[in-house]
Amino acid sequence: MPLCRAVSTAAFLRVILMAGLLSVATELFQVFSHNRIPSMTDVLMNIIGTAVGAIAAIIWGANETNGMGKGQAIEKPGSDPHNSGLLRC
Repeated sequence: MPLCRAVSTAAFLRVILMAGLLSVATELFQVFSHNRIPSMTDVLMNIIGTAVGAIAAIIWGANETNGMGKGQAIEKPGSDPHNSGLLRC
């Protein structure tokens, strides 16, 4: 497994964890709010939405240019430019 894929996996899991913690904190706050009802369904949907967004960001980021506006894909030196892997370093 290349290092870039391992780092992306760790970052993905970190984002999911942070979204889960923030969502649980929001639902715990709703316990003290008179007009709101806390729900574990909200927590689950927030985590699923975060996961979908993180996956989209990974796929979109893998297909992005180098940010210099030259339209060149980011590649490792000596890598195959025709490799269609989702994640590239």
